[in-house]
Amino acid sequence: GSGAAIAAGAMIAMGGSFGIFAAAFLTIVLVVGTSDVVHLVHRFSDHFSAHGDARAAAKLAAAEIGAACMLTSTTTPAGFLALLTTSIPPIRAFGLSTGVGVMITFAVGFALVPPVLARIGPPRAAALRHARDASIRMNRLSQWTLMHWRRLLVVQAVIALICRLV
Repeated sequence: GSGAAIAAGAMIAMGGSFGIFAAAFLTIVLVVGTSDVVHLVHRFSDHFSAHGDARAAAKLAAAEIGAACMLTSTTTPAGFLALLTTSIPPIRAFGLSTGVGVMITFAVGFALVPPVLARIGPPRAAALRHARDASIRMNRLSQWTLMHWRRLLVVQAVIALICRLV
């Protein structure tokens, strides 16, 4: 969230405005930033379980996945920055702000999250149980969906037809 807020502020400071692409800009910046942080927290939890030291676990996690996250946080902006070649000003502005926003979010995430993890430690047992239970529920839902895909497809087709007729 901090990275997205800073990126949005940078976009406005560069003369941009929140127009038609604002929702896409915020969504992309938050999703990419969140995925980096999720990887970081997951590896932190693994290292903390193995070593029992929050500070060491935060350093190990950041060192282990930092390069991979940096690659995704530079190749994604490269794609958005390619939009600068278009002649459509709103799309150029979107490409610039989103590309820069993803890089800012990565930098903020890796500057803030490891020290915070080192300070606060791993998730509480209740949070881990909640995550495990949610994972079990999602796996059951996925299995049910795969077993009933034909019925679901028919239901979706009927809903689409009803929506089309209304």
